[in-house]
Amino acid sequence: MEYFLIEEKKLSVKLPLPYKRIDKKEIKDGSRVPEAFVVFGNTDDFFEEVCRNIRHLGSSKVYLKPVIFFAERKLSPRVSAMADEVFSSSELDEDTIKFELKKISRINDAIRKINPIEDEKEDDLFLRVLRFIFTRDRRVEPVRDRTSFFGITYPAIESFFSKEDYALFSTLEFLEENGSIEGEFFEKVHLCNKCHCSFLNFMEVCPNCGSASLFEESLVHHFPCAYIGPESDFMKDGQLVCPKCSKKLKGLGVDYDKPAVIHKCNHCGFFTQEPDVKTVCFNCERESSPEDLIAQTIKIYTLTSTGKNFAIYGFESPLLKALSEQLNILPYNSFLTLVQLELERSKRYGVESSAIAFQIKNLNDIYAKLGKKTDNLLKEIGSLINMATRKSDILSILNKGTILFLLPHTPLKGAEVVKNRLVIEVDKLIKENVGINPITESSISEIPKKEAKEPEELVDELLKNLKQIEYKEE
Repeated sequence: MEYFLIEEKKLSVKLPLPYKRIDKKEIKDGSRVPEAFVVFGNTDDFFEEVCRNIRHLGSSKVYLKPVIFFAERKLSPRVSAMADEVFSSSELDEDTIKFELKKISRINDAIRKINPIEDEKEDDLFLRVLRFIFTRDRRVEPVRDRTSFFGITYPAIESFFSKEDYALFSTLEFLEENGSIEGEFFEKVHLCNKCHCSFLNFMEVCPNCGSASLFEESLVHHFPCAYIGPESDFMKDGQLVCPKCSKKLKGLGVDYDKPAVIHKCNHCGFFTQEPDVKTVCFNCERESSPEDLIAQTIKIYTLTSTGKNFAIYGFESPLLKALSEQLNILPYNSFLTLVQLELERSKRYGVESSAIAFQIKNLNDIYAKLGKKTDNLLKEIGSLINMATRKSDILSILNKGTILFLLPHTPLKGAEVVKNRLVIEVDKLIKENVGINPITESSISEIPKKEAKEPEELVDELLKNLKQIEYKEE
């Protein structure tokens, strides 16, 4: 049982754990997997950087590993909550540490329950976050933090995302939508509708010209003549004199009162009792009305029994679920069987057939940005695929958003047309609806007429030859 120690500076105390020193640059997937990562230092930035590096590793055997902070000074609540255990330099008593590290054993026991995935590098952001919640067996709670771009964050899972990444909230919404977690209301925060920053200035502005240069004064109501007007209308030689009946006002509550306030615009001279309100983002300077801001609901999340099952065994690809409603998607093994038949037909009868691999590489970015709205976009992609292919074409889906096409009786030239149409239309759809640059890759292969080849070989070649195509919109 070995711990990996990452130091901000040389460890000045005896650590009552069996450890191996590694540099923060050496944090990577590998054959040697530690019992936990131990981080020693005294600055929030160092602890946060190391934790993010660990959580962004590819293998679930490593990125899920416990992280222990040994700090020489008190850390901020947000950074402290990123770790599974936090000790101060004064808490290095061996018996105390061994008692507290029982939690580390429980986390490692939970990690071992997760079914190993075929592809060691795990790219599904939703599954990564869900498995982290499962192995920690605790609620995911928000923390108010003035250093956070959003004013509030979830430190326990924040390390899985880049800084200032709104995908943090979209991911939790997605997991709640599919029943993996359930939320308990905490509060609402208002975010800029352009950059999602929470630091906003609320200003009263003139309804006539939009200027924020307003002068506020009281309305005066003169009882005897019932005249109502701004206090400045009553001022004459330092006294209050009614502009209607010319009588001097005696006293507040005696012959006049001040029932309300009025705002005068210093820019256009407009008077109003109800000025408009606008917000200005301190980050991007976007001006908005309050009703146009993003009202982000913040919740405390708890893992459900469904989520536990998904965490252990994985869940169905959202791409597969959406496309299956419109297309006949075959299981991969069935797809390989039909590829085998096509190889035999091509070899015996000289039939010209082709195969295509098409991959949306940044599908996780799309999921994270759109959250529960992703399903609608995927259905649109399904419609595009439906229009680009024939009923006789055969489809299957691999992990990471890779779609395989078998096109019987289709020579390479015809398959090239299908492939290019998919690339152009899907790229355009993603760019227009998500607002991010899509990363799609594709490859094409002819079903060989003479060369002996196994179905798996053909698919492997397609995947190895995947590349991004540059195109210009006409």
